[in-house]
Amino acid sequence: MTLSTERTGALARPASALLAGCLALGACDPGRGELPDEVEVTNVIASSSSGFIMEGCASVIYRLHPATANKVTKQGLAFFERVESLRKSDRYSDWKETPILGAEAKHILALRAIRGCEKTEEEPSARAIREALQTRGSFYAITDNREGMIFVAPRANLAAFFYLG
Repeated sequence: MTLSTERTGALARPASALLAGCLALGACDPGRGELPDEVEVTNVIASSSSGFIMEGCASVIYRLHPATANKVTKQGLAFFERVESLRKSDRYSDWKETPILGAEAKHILALRAIRGCEKTEEEPSARAIREALQTRGSFYAITDNREGMIFVAPRANLAAFFYLG
């Protein structure tokens, strides 16, 4: 079954609302589904969410498992070629390597959620992600509507999921 972009975007809103509820209740753990299974994490470092039904924001930053960080550092993009869970979804782009600079960054709505959804003082982990976005060696996949993003920064031992839409 093929869904139009408009229909796919409509389906993403309830999913983001569920994630926001999960975060608000503190029910998310390192084994949850916003990251591919192959991207192993040890714990949540920072998270925030807002909105619920039609519009929402989710920002979750994880500590990347050291074994995964080592694999990603050694294998680079080749590591992500074996990430089956996103390949099965047509919602995400192929994995790309950073940097993300200038005009390209402005068009990725999810990047606006890096500081968190409450726009409070930036966490040190969020600063590390901003730095990793501007240099080579980190990797990301974005949703077709640019509202969602999965980010892996092996040198900083961080992984993240951002959503704003």
